[in-house]
Formats: sequence, structure tokens, C-alpha cells
Amino acid sequence: MNILIFGFVGAMSGLYSACWGAYKDCLFEKFQSKKFARSIIAGFILGILLFYFLKANNITNVNFGVFFLFVMSFERLFTESLKAFVRNEDQEKYKIPSKLHIFGKTVESKFFRLIIGSIFISGAFMLFYLPLFVNFKLHGWMGGLFWGAMAGLIGSAVGGAWKDAPIEGFDPIKFFRSPLVGALWGILISSFTSNFSLLLFASIGGERMTVELYKTFVLKSIPGKFCATKPKFEDWIEKRKKFILPYTIVWIAFIALLIL
Repeated sequence: MNILIFGFVGAMSGLYSACWGAYKDCLFEKFQSKKFARSIIAGFILGILLFYFLKANNITNVNFGVFFLFVMSFERLFTESLKAFVRNEDQEKYKIPSKLHIFGKTVESKFFRLIIGSIFISGAFMLFYLPLFVNFKLHGWMGGLFWGAMAGLIGSAVGGAWKDAPIEGFDPIKFFRSPLVGALWGILISSFTSNFSLLLFASIGGERMTVELYKTFVLKSIPGKFCATKPKFEDWIEKRKKFILPYTIVWIAFIALLIL
């Protein structure tokens, strides 16, 4: 099968992240087209690399919708790791620092950040193999429920609590929301794959899609990471609506890839 198809699916996943990211953040920080394009390019490259990664692990005939979610989890990993461990950015605009911080205090040593980042990324790849070593003999939707819940817990809830709780306080509703949403995605994805390593990371992508959709377009909440509580770039209140169309198209395309 043409490898570029996987790259294209990955680019779609990156476009999804770029659209909701730009929509929610452009009121509080200057929109940059290079940051928008970064997620799309990263998605394309990750789509190709992750195809070979799955192939090396004897995972073939992957549903394209599941692969879309799989790439999304790694695109989020790439973007958040870049901000936390590599990029040097002025943190004054943030209430919750994007840079690696321990109990709210940013880590300034780039060498230490790179060491922690290397450990973090290595741990993420080790997580992929966890279902191979932890076999509870759960199959079908029961296995999907368990590993989906683990995806929400390990892939989102724990990291989110570590990052946000020292500044905002621990919110049990937010913490347990991620495992619940991850479990629901795990049940759904179990209809399309029996490989729980793939399902684990795809559920992380699904959980991120759902939670960000809810926060950004249903609750219409202000991103908690910013110090500002009112828009700084008011001209983008209307201009940002242009991101809704491609965002919606990608949602529709994802559903079509999943069921067709």
C-alpha cells in the first residue's frame, strides 16, 4: 500500500490539532502560521514513521480511523515534549507554564530538561509494550474498556494533574474524566482492532479529541494556561471562525475512515 496514504492520514490528524489549537489560543497569543503548519507537517512525518513502527511490530492491516487516532497521540506527545523540554519561550503570559516545571517552578537548565524529556519519551514508547507484559486475559470490549481507561489515566489524567494541580489545585472531576472517556473510546476501538498496544495509544488520541471538543466548542471555556482572562486579540473573535470548517471536515473524514 502506498506509504503516502499513511502520511496523508497523519497530516489530517495534525490538521485537526492545528485547528482546535489555533481556535482556542488565538485570542490570547499571536497566531503564527508556522505553528499551525507545524502540527500538519509533524502529522505527515509521524504518519510515515509510525507506519514503519507498527510494521516492525507485526501490526498490519490497520484501520485508517484507528491510525488517525494513533498518530494524534504521538503528535500531541511531540508538541507537548517540544514545549516542555526543548523550546525556550517567555513564560510571562502563562498561568500554567508550558516549560517543564516541578510543583509550579520552571526548570531553567536545558540539559536537565533534555534528560527528563529523553526519559519521558522513552517511557512513552515503553508504554506501547505494556499490554504485552501485563496480560489480564481480557478480550474484546472488556479489554478495550480496561486499556482505554489506562490510556486516559496514564496518557492524560496523571500528566495533567502533575502539570496543573500545583497551580490550580487538584480537580477530581477533571482527573477521573479522562479515564472514563478513554474507556469509552477503548470499547469503540476494540471493534476495529484486537491489538491492545495500538488501542491504548489510539484511545489517548480519542480522549484528547473528545475532551478538547467539549472544552473548546461546547463549554467555550477560556484556556486555563493563560494569565489573561479576556481576549488580547479581539479581532480574532470573528477571524478564528475560519478554523471551524476544516475542523469539521476532518471530524467527518475521521468517522468515514473509521467505519468504511
